[in-house]
Amino acid sequence: MGDQMKFLRLAVVVMMTAASPAAPDAQGRRGSPGVPSVPVTTDLVLAKPDAYAGQSVTLSSGVDEILSKTVFTVGQRKVVNGKDVVKAGRPLLVIAPTLDAALTANNYLTIVGAVIKFDAAAIASKAKDYQLDLAPDVVAKYQGQTVLLATTILSSTSTELTRKPTP
Repeated sequence: MGDQMKFLRLAVVVMMTAASPAAPDAQGRRGSPGVPSVPVTTDLVLAKPDAYAGQSVTLSSGVDEILSKTVFTVGQRKVVNGKDVVKAGRPLLVIAPTLDAALTANNYLTIVGAVIKFDAAAIASKAKDYQLDLAPDVVAKYQGQTVLLATTILSSTSTELTRKPTP
């Protein structure tokens, strides 16, 4: 068999492997087994919130601002002049009831969660035993805004930063 044919067969195997879904736990999607998570950017979620409302999404983004032990904002970054990384676009609020590690600004994370509208009562119903730890002015600022209720957060080294929810 010629080299070109071997390469073609290898390419087909690689594409089929990449396209086949792994088990939900292998992908870090705890909370909704069998429910696929849509890969998105923060800008896309904020531009078309109704298209993603209630869906499980996966995004990779840098931490912009830490608002509490379990709430922070993330945003897109872009490289300027080949070296300077700057914020681009609007920040997305992330509520992470099971966050089990301290974050710092500029941490780069992969986050899986549900896109919802910010409402303290709705968050309390979806995240049992979680007490929203935000100042009243911050709650007022984000009321009704699109946010991400995170179920899984991975560091840039793929370290799990959330604890498993209790059954």
